[in-house]
Amino acid sequence: MIERSIIGAMISDPECIDEVLAIVSPKMFSEGKPVLQAIVQLHTDGNPIDAVTVSDIAEKHAYIAECTSLAPGSSAVAYHAAQLRERWLIGRQEMVRYRITDAEKDGAGSEAFAKIYTEALEEIEGNAGDLYHSARGAVYETVELIQKLKKNKEDLLGIPSGITDLDRKTDGFQDEDFIIVGARPSQGKTALGLKIVHHCAVDLNIPAAIISLEMSRTSLIQRMASMGSHIPLSQIRRPSMLGGDDDIKVAHELERIAESPMYLYDTPNDDLYSLISVARRLRRVEGIRVLVVDYLSLINVRGPDPRHEKVAHASRTLKSLARDLKIPIIVLSQLTRDVDGHEPRLNSIRESGAVEQDADVVIFIHGEDSEYSKKLKVAKQRNGPTGTIDVSWNASCTLFSDLAREESYV
Repeated sequence: MIERSIIGAMISDPECIDEVLAIVSPKMFSEGKPVLQAIVQLHTDGNPIDAVTVSDIAEKHAYIAECTSLAPGSSAVAYHAAQLRERWLIGRQEMVRYRITDAEKDGAGSEAFAKIYTEALEEIEGNAGDLYHSARGAVYETVELIQKLKKNKEDLLGIPSGITDLDRKTDGFQDEDFIIVGARPSQGKTALGLKIVHHCAVDLNIPAAIISLEMSRTSLIQRMASMGSHIPLSQIRRPSMLGGDDDIKVAHELERIAESPMYLYDTPNDDLYSLISVARRLRRVEGIRVLVVDYLSLINVRGPDPRHEKVAHASRTLKSLARDLKIPIIVLSQLTRDVDGHEPRLNSIRESGAVEQDADVVIFIHGEDSEYSKKLKVAKQRNGPTGTIDVSWNASCTLFSDLAREESYV
């Protein structure tokens, strides 16, 4: 029915064809595919489009007549096209799952899974994008960027973290960057990731998302409610401990979070390509501008490969995803035990030396086990300075915030 409605609208009102073709393509149609191909051919050649001209090519007279009788108004055709595209995408995703399951039964390695994903991605997104660019075109894009930056004298170039000194050093997290935030357990990785998501979505109304493989969405919301209200997390988890107007403060913060463009995905033990599918949907449908993934070692990469190769594969894939989606992707990662009592280094990232090579920015959380302060070490930044920043740390609310101290460079 939905295919026939879309085709009927295109025949009845050819002005909507470009709008429809920006959403769907003939491969998304089944019974109506030859009819849509005929419409596309006529439209491309600049010929008139009506029931007669389309029937002359497609030779499906009864079908076309039924389509025109079902044609919705022009204002509704884009909605129907989006519905059809969504159904087709779901079908492709299911097919990928079946192929991955079959490959897993056959003992295939991670490269085989990557091939399945790449082929599916090419089918979904097509090869319409430019594969290369002339120097002239690239120069024009660069000049436009420079002119934009000249006008933007005060604002950050990228996505803010909510921590002033960190934003000054990074100039915000840049589109297409793959960012690693590393720390030992219980040192604040998730807290920093939530700080970024909360600041963007709640404080600045910037669409942001977190994919958590470790904590449930209710636990994440509780932590952000504590961060935003400055009420200790232990009291929010046990509401009977709330006193005075604390419950009002928490309710107000929960309302702020509820009204924000924030999205959470909390399916445990999910595989890499399911996460990628979720991320693409969040970008396409919700328009997210930044994504946090918590955390790298928990991502399930199918196949018999050694663990360090799986982590390396996940790292490369997420880096490519950041480029494709044109947003910063911030991935939290565990550090090795040898950093206990020592300052972390790039080779301290757990399970894979490839991660430090893939990352555009690496930030470590370290310092003494203090309830009041920590250090953020920008250990790597391809296009900016490195250095260590002192930040305030409220352990009871798992909250990072500014600390008025000078930066110490390393």
